[in-house]
Amino acid sequence: DISRDSLINNISDVKSGDYSIALPTAININYTKYFNQKWKLNVGFYHKILSNYFPLFYTNTYYYLNPTFALKAHVSYGGYGKMNGGLAIAKTIKNFDIILGTNNITAFFAPAATYTNSGFLGVKAYF
Repeated sequence: DISRDSLINNISDVKSGDYSIALPTAININYTKYFNQKWKLNVGFYHKILSNYFPLFYTNTYYYLNPTFALKAHVSYGGYGKMNGGLAIAKTIKNFDIILGTNNITAFFAPAATYTNSGFLGVKAYF
C-alpha cells in the first residue's frame, strides 16, 4: 500500500523522541524624547539573538510641520547592513495615520555602497 505517510517515511529521516531547538529572539530597547510640539527624537537598539543579524543602533528625528503632518529622518548602523539613512513623511487624516518612506535611501543614490534597500507605506487606524 502506498500512501502519503509511507512515501514521506521512505524519503525522509524521521526520528521520534524528545528534542529541543533554539528559536531566534528579538530584543528592542527604545527611548523617545519630546523637545517641544515640533521636535521629537527616538533612539534605540535592536538585536535578533541566534540569527545572522548584527546589533542595530538607530535614531529617528521627527519634525511636525503641523499637528497632522510630520517629516522623519532616520539613521542606523548594523542589522543586515552597515550605515543606513532614510526619510519619511506622515499625514494624519481623521482616524488614520499614513506614512510613506524608506529607511535605506542610500541604496537609491549609491547602490554599491549599501547592502539593502527598502520602501514602505504604512496605515495606522485609531479606534
